[in-house]
Amino acid sequence: MHRLYTNAPAAWISAAVATVTCIVLIRFRKRPRRAVFREIGNSSLVRIWPGVRPKISMAFEDRPIKELGQVEGEIFNEGSETIQHPTIILGLPESSIVLDVSVNPAELEGQSTTDGSKVRIRLPYLNPVGDHSQIVKVLVLVDGETEPLSVSGGGEGWSVRFVPLVNPRRERYLLMALGFLGAVALLVAYLYGAYIERHYGIGINEVSWRSFIYNSPVLIVMGTLLLLFMKTFSRIMDRKLLRIGRSFR
Repeated sequence: MHRLYTNAPAAWISAAVATVTCIVLIRFRKRPRRAVFREIGNSSLVRIWPGVRPKISMAFEDRPIKELGQVEGEIFNEGSETIQHPTIILGLPESSIVLDVSVNPAELEGQSTTDGSKVRIRLPYLNPVGDHSQIVKVLVLVDGETEPLSVSGGGEGWSVRFVPLVNPRRERYLLMALGFLGAVALLVAYLYGAYIERHYGIGINEVSWRSFIYNSPVLIVMGTLLLLFMKTFSRIMDRKLLRIGRSFR
């Protein structure tokens, strides 16, 4: 028991307090004003069913179109202060033509203008999403390819960030990487447990304060990996449910 009163527990407790303090400071720090365009849907009739293209004749406002596509996204402010009069520009391949643009909610009175393959979206303001949960839905109807998509904009004191749609292959690689890190963490936890049992006589099944203190580094690492895995898995499932829901429309 005399080891419980050495400097080692105090060091671990100090490290834990410092870690919690850093997390709190990062969470509540003043974040820069940044408008985010998050792509949540990108579809084309030709990509969905390539063989059906010669059999379909399409028109938009009595004008024939060759390839119908759709881009769906969300605009929000991830900063901590309101952005006044933001303008965000979406760029599609030069061969594509923007047919129509929808900006919702309508009461926000957002405006959109098109110039060939480009869309300019103007909003009167954009409140921080963390405080006000303001999210602007954007739907772009296109004649032509919808990829690659580019996003630009920015002004005095604010900038734009583009979050593209994550493809399923990248999602699988991300989950595999997290699984590998989890397996490595379990191996390290086992070796660490054997080390403290051999040197300090703290068994795996022991429940005590000294066991908690000596095992706190492993608990912190494992808890962080678990939260990261759950957050990533939840985000991937949300995207899958969104794609499934869109397929039943």
